Amino acid sequence: MELVCTDVVRTEVIHQKQELHHIFAMGLMREIRIERPEHLQDIETLYSRGLGRGESSSIVLAKDTSCLLLMDDIKARKIAANQGIALTSTAEVVVKNIQCCTLSLRDADEFILFWKSIGEFPVKVKSFRELL
Repeated sequence: MELVCTDVVRTEVIHQKQELHHIFAMGLMREIRIERPEHLQDIETLYSRGLGRGESSSIVLAKDTSCLLLMDDIKARKIAANQGIALTSTAEVVVKNIQCCTLSLRDADEFILFWKSIGEFPVKVKSFRELL
């Protein structure tokens, strides 16, 4: 499965910029520029409904390409689901990686500590063990 993100999302990343740059440099993720006028208008429409531009651009891309959308924002997930977009969450991706033995439970739980330290809360558990 190819990982992609929009140019808007890439510019919004505040934490872990170096790590993200490394992911792109290694070819593990590809950036897709949103340039078509109708897509830009769709982003602004979603933005006017209270979504961030990153979430808006991701919904527009997922709808256009029929790709699986990784999103945690509750309002954005509802809007995407109403448009028939297939969704997954950060927690689901982490749990799948634990189950496939590509990520240890200890390393996964370190994500929780990091997210709390930066004020992000994509999961509401103290340990991913609770989701297994």
